[in-house]
Amino acid sequence: MLKKCPKCGNVTDSTFCGDCGTDLSDVLEIVEQKDDTKTDQPTGIAENEISDASVNSFQTPLINIS
Repeated sequence: MLKKCPKCGNVTDSTFCGDCGTDLSDVLEIVEQKDDTKTDQPTGIAENEISDASVNSFQTPLINIS
């Protein structure tokens, strides 16, 4: 079971925090381990989508004729 260090916020399954050394044996706050196989939010641009940067790179520059 994962515990969150109350001093620095590090998440670990150890008795002591690996970042600051705080004793976590009495810590009651348990952090649920998330399933990394599913995401509710997109992680990036799909292969068939074009980002704004790539669209802008193909635009013809404006020429000012005075």
